[in-house]
Amino acid sequence: MSDDPPALVVYAGQMATYLCDGGDVQPTYPVEHPITEDVLRLLRQEQHQSEVADPRASASASAATDMSGDRASRARQRAQEIRSRIFPLMQGRYVVLVVPLSSTASYREEWTRLCFDGHVLARQLVMLTDTVASAFACGMDSGIVVHASLATVSMCRVEAGCSTRYSSSRMGSVQMLCGPKLSLQLTGEWPRAAFSVAASNSISMPALEHANDGEVTAASEGGASHYLAGSGVCGLADLTSPEYRDALIRVFGFKAYSAVIVHAQMASQQRQIEAVASSEGKGKSTGSQRSPSLLAELHQTYPGAVRRAPGQLEKLLVRVVQGAPTTPTSAARREGREPCVLAGEALAIPYVRELFDFVVRHCGDDVWAEVERERRARKRSSIAGRLHQCHSPSQQEGQGGTQGTVELEAARCAIKGGSTEAATCTRRQSSSSGSSTSGDKDFCEEDEEVEGESSSSSVTSRSSSMSSSSEDSVEDAWLQSQPTPLPTAPWWIPLLGGSIVSRITYKDVQRAVITAEEARETNGTVVHWKMLL
Repeated sequence: MSDDPPALVVYAGQMATYLCDGGDVQPTYPVEHPITEDVLRLLRQEQHQSEVADPRASASASAATDMSGDRASRARQRAQEIRSRIFPLMQGRYVVLVVPLSSTASYREEWTRLCFDGHVLARQLVMLTDTVASAFACGMDSGIVVHASLATVSMCRVEAGCSTRYSSSRMGSVQMLCGPKLSLQLTGEWPRAAFSVAASNSISMPALEHANDGEVTAASEGGASHYLAGSGVCGLADLTSPEYRDALIRVFGFKAYSAVIVHAQMASQQRQIEAVASSEGKGKSTGSQRSPSLLAELHQTYPGAVRRAPGQLEKLLVRVVQGAPTTPTSAARREGREPCVLAGEALAIPYVRELFDFVVRHCGDDVWAEVERERRARKRSSIAGRLHQCHSPSQQEGQGGTQGTVELEAARCAIKGGSTEAATCTRRQSSSSGSSTSGDKDFCEEDEEVEGESSSSSVTSRSSSMSSSSEDSVEDAWLQSQPTPLPTAPWWIPLLGGSIVSRITYKDVQRAVITAEEARETNGTVVHWKMLL
C-alpha cells in the first residue's frame, strides 16, 4: 500500500473543477473549467468511437450532436482539457470525487463510468456530495449545511456523514440573480482567479488530525480577498446595482437587503460626503443629514407587507431546519442552537456571503410562524374550494346528496378548526415527524409556492433596520455559524472535505468504495447506493 500513489481529490463544482492530492487543503493543480454532463457524454462518445461500435455509444453521439454550435464548441474544448490534464492524474489512483448535491442521477452515473473507462482506469472511487464534504471539512458530525453555488442553493441536515433532510433550489443562485450571460462570464474568469488565490496561499495538511487547527485558519487568511479583488471576478456582479434590488429582496428579504446592501451603500455614500466636506473645510453634519435618504426612498417604494416579509430562502431554510435530528443532540443543540456551515463558490461574489449569513442567523421561530401561517392559509383556501363544490345541485340528489352533506359538514369543521389553530409554534417537532427522510420532496415543491408571500412579523423601525443584523431574532434563533478551517476561501471547503475523506482508513470508508468491476457490472448505477449523500 505504501507504493500506491496518493489519492486524487476532484471537486466538480458548478463554477470550476478543483483537484488536489489527498491530504492537501486547497488545489495543488490548476483549477479547470466546470465539467458538465454534456462534456462527460462527449468524452465517452469520443472514447467509444475508437472501440467496437456500441448502440449505447451511438445514442450518446446523437445526443451530443443535438447541442447548439457554441455549446458544442465549448463542450469539445472542455473535453480536450480533461483528456490532456485530468485523465493522466486519475490513472491508477484512488479517486475521491465531490459532486453537487443538486447533481442528477445520470450525471453521477456518467462520472462513475468515466472513472473506470479504459482511457482512465482509476483504481477505486468514492463519491460524496458537496454538502456532506463541507460537514467533514468542518468536523461537524451533526448540523446544517448551506451551500451557495452558481446554479443552485443547497440546504441540508447532515447526520453522521449522511443527508437526512435536504433541498436544492435555484432561488438565490448566481444564475437566478444575475442571469445566464453573466454566469457564463463568471465560469470563464473564475478558474484563473481561484487558482491565483491557491498559488498565493499554499498550505499543506501534514496530518489528518491537524485539518481543523488554527494554523490552517491563520495560514489561509489574508490572501483570498486581495487576489479576488484584483481578478475582475468581483466587478462582474455588482449586487448594489438597482437592477438586482427586486430579486434580492424577494429572495433574501427586505431586512437582509437593508442590513447588507443598503448599509454598504450608505457607508460608501457617507465616506464620499465626508471626503467632499473635508476637502471643502466643512463639518460632517451635511453627510449625517443626507445619508438616510436611500433607506427612506426604499421605505416609500416598498409597502410594509414587503418590508416585513421573510425572504424565500429564509422560509426554505426554516423548513429544512425544522425537522429534528434523529441522532442524540450535540452540546450546541442542548444550548438551543445547531451549528451551520456556510460554503460554496457563490460566496466569492461581494455581499453574497453577508446575505446568506443574515439568513442563517435569523432562521428561527418568527420565520417558522410565518411559514405555518401561510400553510394554514393555503389549507383553508383548498378546503373552501371543496366547500364551494359541495353546494353544487348535482351533489344534492339521492345518495350523492347524502355524501355531499357529509363532505359539507366535514369541510366546515376543518375550516373552523383551521381558523382557530394556534398561531404560535414550537421550536422543533419530534423526530418522528418524517424529518429523517432523505431528499424530502416537499421542499422542492414548495420552492414555487413561496413566490409573492408576505409576513406578519412586527414592523421594524427605520433606525433599527440597519442594526437588525446583530440584534433581530437573536433570542429565538435556531442556528449558530460553525467556524470553518478556510474562513476566507469558503468556495473550496468541499475540496478540503474530500481531502479529509481520502485520509480515512479503508475499513471506515469501505462501504462507500466503488471498484471497476462494480461500475462495469451495473453500468455506473452502483453509485446510487454507495455514494455518501
